[in-house]
Formats: sequence, structure tokens, C-alpha cells
Amino acid sequence: MFIQSPLPWEGRIKDFYNDDVIANPNPVMGSFAEGNAAVASYTSYPSIGLVAVGWSAFIWFLIWFSIFRGVGMTGRVVYFTMGVPIITTLIIVGRATSLENAGVGIRLVWATWRGDQLKSGTVWQTAVGQVFFSTGIGFGYFTSYASYNAKHSNAVIDAILICFSNVVFENVAAFAVFGIAGFLRLWPKDGVRLGAFVVGFLTLPEAILHLPGANFWAVLLFLTLIVLGFSSAFVLIDAAATLVMDSGVKISRPVVVTSLTLLSFLLCLPYCTQFGYYLLDGVDRWVNNILLIFVVWAEVVSATSVYRWSDVVSQTGVLAFATYNVGYLGAQIIGVSVAYGLGNPGPGAGAGFGFYSVVSLIATLLSNAPDVNAPSFWNSNSDLARLWYLAFYSGNQLRRDLNVVVGVGKNWTIPSFLPVLLRYVSGPTLAIILSFAYTEFYKLRYDPLMITGFTLTHILLAAPLLGFIIPRYYDVFIPPSRLGEGTEVTVVGQSKIDVPEIKAGHEDSIEDIGSVPSEEMTGPACTKSWRTKS
Repeated sequence: MFIQSPLPWEGRIKDFYNDDVIANPNPVMGSFAEGNAAVASYTSYPSIGLVAVGWSAFIWFLIWFSIFRGVGMTGRVVYFTMGVPIITTLIIVGRATSLENAGVGIRLVWATWRGDQLKSGTVWQTAVGQVFFSTGIGFGYFTSYASYNAKHSNAVIDAILICFSNVVFENVAAFAVFGIAGFLRLWPKDGVRLGAFVVGFLTLPEAILHLPGANFWAVLLFLTLIVLGFSSAFVLIDAAATLVMDSGVKISRPVVVTSLTLLSFLLCLPYCTQFGYYLLDGVDRWVNNILLIFVVWAEVVSATSVYRWSDVVSQTGVLAFATYNVGYLGAQIIGVSVAYGLGNPGPGAGAGFGFYSVVSLIATLLSNAPDVNAPSFWNSNSDLARLWYLAFYSGNQLRRDLNVVVGVGKNWTIPSFLPVLLRYVSGPTLAIILSFAYTEFYKLRYDPLMITGFTLTHILLAAPLLGFIIPRYYDVFIPPSRLGEGTEVTVVGQSKIDVPEIKAGHEDSIEDIGSVPSEEMTGPACTKSWRTKS
């Protein structure tokens, strides 16, 4: 295909993509009854044959080869999977920006303000999904690869570099994408996403046609797309393999990786059908817009609400702790519900914030007087001290405990604003974006494959929910020697490593830690009140 001249998609890029690449016959679209209250007919898919199974098997072989020997082999592969896309992108940027009308497309990014689009749920879902996917948030593979790091790696600067380099590269790549979009007159439409499939198989192949030696660049482009695809897949498989291997099972890594790869290949077969593209859209959409966002929401909320919760209970009482968190979680549910019920986000925001404020006040009044002083400003008043323990203690203490390991020597420390940002900005924002998926599904409920993806997503939601309700079911993934971690005694206001009973068992790991910055917390209970972390 790539040695033909002209290239087979010249002058027919959309038909080539739809008919030759996807090879999925067009479905018979369903419809709603009058008023959209009920489904009049469901979408039907006329063909079910298998296509491109060989290519799928080849890609999974590359994935297996990249990770079966461990992080050493994976590290070498990453040099290639990162280097080729960067080089190819820079070349395409150069050509795309020189095409006719490219400037109009580029101005869509840098010189066009469409503030009205910020009220579109589709825009927020697409943006969050892209950021999470490109930076790895919520997927678990950074947790996996972090297990290979030195104990006191500079995690904060690593996180900043990852996010910063991602932003820079995506903004550079935008010149290519939107330069070609301007050339092809592919203007954005309300509610329509410019997804990865359109970028990879419509805009970039068009740029290749206008490069000298188009056949060579076509080979390089599609090699790049393959590399991007399998590099995204192998980090996910590697995360699962690392989880299994770290659990202490007596099975070799090659056997674990081979088993996971074969399972993944079999799970991919439904996508290698003549309705596979539409099934992929149905599953990918809801996994990204519901499952992934829920997982990240759960992470930021639990990390800043539940961590060392027994410390909070010891200072405020269980009733105040429970009341405050009912207000925090209830505010998000009530705010979203009112906004959709009235069709206006303003009253929803008011209802949510009002509910949170009232319940927070009640929780503060129900709270016991803490016997361990809160830091600085918060200790100037008894009510402020109560509120600090209810609202900020868990996230702040998590930051301090992490900084014992992360912020040592010349390493950067986790900043004090991060727990507040996670709990009171990221959490509610993700709850709102999560709600957009349900209104979107309501408009697509005539499509059986959308229903399939939506249902599958909610079945998969049971996995993280089960971890919250019955966490011991996941003990199988923890080495027996580490099952006790997280149940150590703690002292209110002190980092775990400062507790004598814990410190005695970790002398080797804290030998070179040095000083640990922290807010000073004083009070008689600092030396006498021992708590147990759940």
C-alpha cells in the first residue's frame, strides 16, 4: 500500500479511512419517538465478520516482547516509542504550517475565544479524558513504575516535568493538527469531538501527501501510530504484571506477562469485527467518561478525607467526622441534582455550597474540643481548630507523611496547597464532569453498543467500590510480609516516621532522611494519645 504512487488515500481520505481502514459497514441508525421520551428503534449493525485479527496479534506480540523481561527491556523500548513520535511530529508541524489556509486552523487554537463552549459537557469530558490519558492519571502505571525508583527520588520535580513536557509537546503537535484542519476546512462543530481517530487517520495522513517523498513519510507516520498504540497498551499490561509480581506470587514474570497478553488479545477480538469500531467507541467513551473519572475522583477524595481518619475522630468525635463528610459528599450530589433538575447550574452551585456550609457548621458545633493544638492561625480559636481537623487534617497529614520520604535533602517538597486543591477543587469538579456522562448517554440510548459500553463500565465500577467496602478481598495482591502496613499506631499531628514504635522498625530506611519540614503541632496529647490508623 505504501509503495503505491499516488498513495491510495489521495483525494479520498474519508472514504479510505471508513471503507479501507475501518472496513465497518454503516449501521442502520436508531431513533427516538416524538419528544425523545422513548426509543422508537434501535441502531442495527448489518455485519459481524472478523477483520484485521492478524494485525491485532502482531501488535500484541510487540507488546509482549517489550515487557516480558521486565523494566530493563521496557526502558530500552521507551527510547524508541518516545523518540519516533517526537521526530515525526516535528517534521509534520513544519509541513502543516506551510499549507494553504493553515493559519486559519492554527488561529482556532491560539486566537479564537469560544467561551460559550465552556458550558458544553462534551468539551470538559474530552479535555479531562485527554489529560488523564496523556499523563497517566488514574491508570496506575506511574504507581507501577515508581516501584522501580530509588526510595528518595525527587517525585515532585518528576511530576512537574512529566506534566510540563506533556503540555509543551501537545501544544507543539497542535500546530500540525490544526494547520491541516485549516487546510482541509475541518471546522469544529458544537458537541462533536476532534478525537484521536480523526487526528491520526484523517488530518495527519493528509499532510503526508504534501511532503516530498510521501511514501517514505507514510511508512514513518503509520509506524508512529503503531508505536503510540502499543506503547499505551504495554504500560497498562506492565502495571498489571508489576502488581501481580509485587504480590509475591511464585510465578515467573514471563509467565505472568504472557498470560496477561493472551487474555488482552482475546478481549480485543470483539473490536476486530465489522462492528468493532462502533463497539470501541461505545466502550472507550464510557470507560473514559465514567470509570476513569470516578477512579480519580475516589483517589483525590479518599486520600484527603479518610487518611488517618482515626486521628480526626480522636480529636473531634465520630459524629462530627461523619457529619462533616456527609456534608462534603452530599453537597456534590445535591448540587449536581439541583442543577440538572432546574436546567441551570447557578442554583445547583448555590444549593451544593449552601448544604456544605450548613452541615459543616453543624459538624463543627458537634465536634469535641481538640486536645492537640492545630497549627498557627487555626489554633487561635476553638471552633477554627475543630474545623481544621474536620476539613484539612487528613490531606495535610498525608502530605507531611509523604514528605518524610519525598522531600528529603535537596528534593522538592509537596506544597501545602495541594491537599486543599485535591479535595475542594478537583473533587467537586470531577463530580460535575462525571455527571455529564449520564446526560450524554440519555441522548445515545438507542444504540445497543453504547448500552453495552455503558453497562460494562458500571460492572467494572464494582471493582473499586468493592475495595472501599471490603478491602481485605484485595489482600491477595499484598506480599504477606507487608500485610500490616497501614495499620501502625499513629500520634496525632506527628508523621508516622516520628513515632518511636514505627521508627524502630525502619532505622535503615530513615538513616539519611535528614530534616523534614512540617508545621509544629503541640499539646499534651502529642506525647500520650496513641491512635490506630485504619
